[in-house]
Amino acid sequence: MANYVTGKDAAVYVTSSPSVLMASFQATTTSDRYTYSITNQVYRYWDPNATVQVQVNGAAPGVGYKVQHCGGKLIFASQLAPGDVVTVKCNYFPYSKVAGANTATLTLEREMIKDTRLGDSCQRVIPGPKNATISLEQAWTDATFYGMLTSGRLVGDRGPRCRHLQRR
Repeated sequence: MANYVTGKDAAVYVTSSPSVLMASFQATTTSDRYTYSITNQVYRYWDPNATVQVQVNGAAPGVGYKVQHCGGKLIFASQLAPGDVVTVKCNYFPYSKVAGANTATLTLEREMIKDTRLGDSCQRVIPGPKNATISLEQAWTDATFYGMLTSGRLVGDRGPRCRHLQRR
């Protein structure tokens, strides 16, 4: 079984290590007042191995929240009041765009392995290894990304492991 994700104006980003301490910034919200993020996109990839300090109106939050390290967001369990000020201080990974394409297709597959045992009346299968294939059309790359590809070094081996997909 395969899952497909297609899109236009695709980009490949790499992060550099170690992460850098970000000054305390005020987070902004959408109209829902549940989700907050830093407006400056430079700080969008937070280090999952570092502490994220969150304050609401200068004090520890009175409600639970989740940290979305990849994408740099805070998601509160309940809606904050209008006018609440949320500040965040954490480490982030600087990143740069190393490749792009006009069109991209990502195919995610998982092999199913037959696991029928002697005496079973039904055929059983168990999930096997995952595979991913990305196809880029009208692609460009810089020397950094090209060197990583030709040396056999995986892009995912640098910085945080992120599953952040943004459509434009």
